[in-house]
Amino acid sequence: MALDAEELKLWERYRPGECRDAHQALFFRYSPWAKSVARSVYQRLRVPQMDWSDYAHNAQIGLLEAMCRFDASRGVDFPAYAKPRVRGS
Repeated sequence: MALDAEELKLWERYRPGECRDAHQALFFRYSPWAKSVARSVYQRLRVPQMDWSDYAHNAQIGLLEAMCRFDASRGVDFPAYAKPRVRGS
């Protein structure tokens, strides 16, 4: 799936540490997706020492790390790129 025009504009404006608005917009755009990935990991693993909030938090950290490394100019779908990191490789 290719990036839509709005998303591509956000990625073009986003550079780590440069455009806070684009960073926040991208983070909020993908946060629900990251939580759904965390939910699937939580349901599959159910580690007794970890609460749901731990999984959700780890997914958000993975999302931020993937955002920093993503290169939109390659035309790759961001969720496809970020899923291993958000899942917690």
